[in-house]
Amino acid sequence: MTAAELRAQLQALNARAHAAQARIDAIRPARGFDGAGPERQAAMASGNLDAIRALDAEHTDVVLMRESLATQTSALGVRLTEAVALEAAESMPTHHAAIKARVVALEAAQAALAQAWQALDAAYRTAWQTRIIAQRGGHDPAPAAATLVDRLAASARLGCNTPSRLARLPAHEIADELGVTHHQRSKAA
Repeated sequence: MTAAELRAQLQALNARAHAAQARIDAIRPARGFDGAGPERQAAMASGNLDAIRALDAEHTDVVLMRESLATQTSALGVRLTEAVALEAAESMPTHHAAIKARVVALEAAQAALAQAWQALDAAYRTAWQTRIIAQRGGHDPAPAAATLVDRLAASARLGCNTPSRLARLPAHEIADELGVTHHQRSKAA
């Protein structure tokens, strides 16, 4: 039997136990400081001995039923615990397959990220080398946008485990290599 089926049975048993307890409360005889249940009080007030005897017999039966339901609930709880454990054990291959699928997706994403880093690093090196060539030729090339430096620096933190030169550069070196002054960077922020 599945855990879901056992839970449904347990819920039904609990509903029956609550109904039994409600009936016991209605017909119970007086005990200690607790008064008799309302139906028993009515039967006592009427003086009908057959009604009182019938309530005594019903009370005995309902108390036995409540005890039996408690025992059944306990046994069903043990079976439910066992079923949940079995279903957990049986579902492990499904969880392993899900993990494997996520690892495969992560590996593909890592490969794509490595390729993106190689492309970014190549573009960065080209821009940096081109700037150096222009400066050596006596030209003052236009600096990169200050926001580009911040984006490159933020991206560099993501690439710290890649074989990228850019990933190892701090933001101020990226700015220097792209011709962006501290003033331009602070103004762009």
